[in-house]
Amino acid sequence: MTMEENCLNGGFGSGVSDVLTEMGFSADLMKIGIPDEFVEHGKTELLLECLNMDAASAVEGILKRWPELLKKGHELELLKIVKG
Repeated sequence: MTMEENCLNGGFGSGVSDVLTEMGFSADLMKIGIPDEFVEHGKTELLLECLNMDAASAVEGILKRWPELLKKGHELELLKIVKG
């Protein structure tokens, strides 16, 4: 998973994906970032939440994408991330 306060198209996640592909790796890469569209301006905390880029949204997205993480006992580690 990559997460950036930047546009997804051509951003850090795209670079990571490109490097992995060039090295011959096939990975289920989840990229979180700002979509390629106009984004409202305002307080950073509120904007990150609206874009699903806050910690709770990131963990929720991870668990939806890789639900097996809960089966391996990682839920406490993920809760620590959400609670800070």
